[in-house]
Amino acid sequence: MPVRGNEWYYHDMMCYCLDMDIIKLENILYVIKSSLLLPKRYYNKFIDYCYKNIENCSKLAINSIIGNFKPDFSKSFSESSCDAFTTFVNHQCCLLM
Repeated sequence: MPVRGNEWYYHDMMCYCLDMDIIKLENILYVIKSSLLLPKRYYNKFIDYCYKNIENCSKLAINSIIGNFKPDFSKSFSESSCDAFTTFVNHQCCLLM
C-alpha cells in the first residue's frame, strides 16, 4: 500500500491512488494549493529578446536563466552565474573542465 494513514502526500501519488481505487475522492480532506502561478507564455518576451540580441549564445542565455531558478552549486565550477557565462563566452562557447 503506497499510503499510510493521515499524512501529506504528493499530487501524483493521490492521482495514482484514485486511479487504482486505493482511496476515494472523499478520503482527501485537505489540499495545499500554490498561490504562485505564472502564465505559460510568461517568459516568451525574454526568449524573443535573447534570440534577437544575443547572436551566438542565445540558447545558452535561455538555458542559464532556467538553470538558475534552482541552482545546484555542488555541480557547478563557479558559484557566480555571471562568471560562468563570461568564461563560456571567452572560450568561444566551450567549457573547460
